[in-house]
Amino acid sequence: MVGVTDGNPNFVDVFAHAGVAGNVPIRGRERDTFGLGYYYSNLSDDLQNTLEPLIRIRKEQGLEILYSFAPTGWSKLTADLQIVHPFLLGSETRLFLSVRWKIEI
Repeated sequence: MVGVTDGNPNFVDVFAHAGVAGNVPIRGRERDTFGLGYYYSNLSDDLQNTLEPLIRIRKEQGLEILYSFAPTGWSKLTADLQIVHPFLLGSETRLFLSVRWKIEI
């Protein structure tokens, strides 16, 4: 999905995201799932120029990768990794890792 504007009056100039997800095609792991997603966002030049005296911003982009392992028929263990290159100029790329265990009764 891609959205593009002229930046007036919208503060977002370009936004795009794409992803793929599904069940793992490995025999015996049919209940496991995976996902991969990416996004890109750029703020309008007008907004960047307006904010320039206070903060400097740039385009933002991020990536997410996840895998859900189903060890039993009643539980799932999911690992999720997110990498974000934030809007704020001078901010470092951020890495987020989470693990979730879901029990279905």
